Amino acid sequence: LLPEDAELRPGEHVQVAMAVRENGEIVRPPKPSSLAPFALVHFWVGERGAARISPSAPRLVYSQPRGTVNGQTAAERILLDFLPIGVEIGKGQTTVVVRVRGANASGTTILDVWQPTYLVDVPSGDYQVELELVGPSGQPLTEPFARANRTITVNRDAPVEPRDGGA
Repeated sequence: LLPEDAELRPGEHVQVAMAVRENGEIVRPPKPSSLAPFALVHFWVGERGAARISPSAPRLVYSQPRGTVNGQTAAERILLDFLPIGVEIGKGQTTVVVRVRGANASGTTILDVWQPTYLVDVPSGDYQVELELVGPSGQPLTEPFARANRTITVNRDAPVEPRDGGA
């Protein structure tokens, strides 16, 4: 959650924990009325002040992809997943705009279903992956956590580390 030598700064914080499958996919509830397999904790470090973060405000928690994707096979199908909190994703409701930008490829898509999706056939290079909540009117939501982005690196030529089979 923090770099090894860093400390959590005094002030207001929100921590989200979610259940994730071995492949990195977020566990989704079996039906919309089920409890979601995540927890959100709103807390303070040090002296409590005036709350500036609303735990119930719409937000995106970016999960995948992250870091470096190594090998041809991995670059063919890269998991893109996120957790929407405080908002329903759907047609005529809030959607998620996904923008991927890099020197070797770029694209934009709109997701109106909360499900894992994939970046397909990604060339080697660095990519900025940005997710943004957009309201039914087509305007981006203005809440502080309604947008998330990360830089990933795809290295098709890198050797892939074998998984420990437990043998």
